[in-house]
Amino acid sequence: MKILICCVGAFFGVVRAELTKEAASKIVAETFEGMAANRELKMREVKGGFQYFEIKAAKKTMKCVGKLYGEVEPGKRALYISMHGGGGAPTRVNDQQWNNQIQLYVPKEGWYVAPRAPSDTWNLWHEWHIDELFSKLIEDMVALKGVDPNRVYLMGYSAGGDGVYQLAPRLADRFGAATMMAGHPNDATADGLCNLPFRIYMGGKDAAYKRNEVAAQWGEKLAKLQKERGCYEHKVTIYPEMGHWMKKKDAEAVPWMATKTRKAWPQMKRVWSLNLFL
Repeated sequence: MKILICCVGAFFGVVRAELTKEAASKIVAETFEGMAANRELKMREVKGGFQYFEIKAAKKTMKCVGKLYGEVEPGKRALYISMHGGGGAPTRVNDQQWNNQIQLYVPKEGWYVAPRAPSDTWNLWHEWHIDELFSKLIEDMVALKGVDPNRVYLMGYSAGGDGVYQLAPRLADRFGAATMMAGHPNDATADGLCNLPFRIYMGGKDAAYKRNEVAAQWGEKLAKLQKERGCYEHKVTIYPEMGHWMKKKDAEAVPWMATKTRKAWPQMKRVWSLNLFL
């Protein structure tokens, strides 16, 4: 496979160059090596092997607590980014939701990181600064903590699930898979999920904001997109007897995500959706 790179110069017109996939991969590896030499990620242990650290970007600071599970050599480790619930609530409530999220899921191997949203707004996980913060988090974990950039996974519960609905299509090229638990999409669309395996978990009795109905509707949308375009791998699981809390049944998504790798060089259609606020 060859990749065409075009550069436009003010005086020299268009310069064209072709790279093989192997050459491009080498350049990516060298780029991350250069990044590692020019950045640091200070971690301090809090308890039970959990590490506290901070990510700074977009003039915001995002607190994080993470833990490395299993024994996988550097460069091949997974990264699970797990977003807490809450939102539109006092700081103490969102802090409690963050504390819950820190130990909510346990992967077999890799880094499990639960960030604390920088704000307490209702849309705390899909404000625009989150894109930069998550990009910085991924870059630091790849460059400094042995994470495989093709094994980064996104997940979130309740308001964190809202974030998955929004961020997975927005940052689809960053992740190997994404899982939404008990959230609501608001104005998100599924178009950007063509190359990103995506799962939805919902309680059948989770009727607040019609989350249960909307989850089923998204399943229909994804099935239609898959039929029309031949991508959009997905699964929607609705537990009829469950409310907002699914008693960790949704945890089955963690080992499923671990089987997926990012389509860094997708062969299928690329679909981008951009909303501009002028």
